[in-house]
Amino acid sequence: MDTLRIPIQGSSGLYEVFLEWTGDRLKVRCNCKAGIFGQLCKHKTRLLAGDTSIIAVAGAEDAEELMGRVRICLDKAGHETLETFARDIQTREAEKTKIEKRLKDRKADFARQLAEGLPASL
Repeated sequence: MDTLRIPIQGSSGLYEVFLEWTGDRLKVRCNCKAGIFGQLCKHKTRLLAGDTSIIAVAGAEDAEELMGRVRICLDKAGHETLETFARDIQTREAEKTKIEKRLKDRKADFARQLAEGLPASL
């Protein structure tokens, strides 16, 4: 079994994403809270989307080198569409965040209107 360990800087500390070869299968896991429970976490998604900014190493060159090794693993597994899929998830997460903010703002406006009183219909 070959394992590639990628140190990741998360919002709550350092994590590791592991790309593990078991026979002819590539497993991707993360040791963050979500990853421990087998959920898709932002660390795996961002790494697979090619985001080197989350790699916790000294310099950009080191991060690019590690990302190159990640791409080699993905190519070896024959999953060239995985990066596209991960980017699509990131895009949809960003859209979700914007919609959630608009909904929160709309609810606040509605609450304010209710607190101030609604005008009577004529």
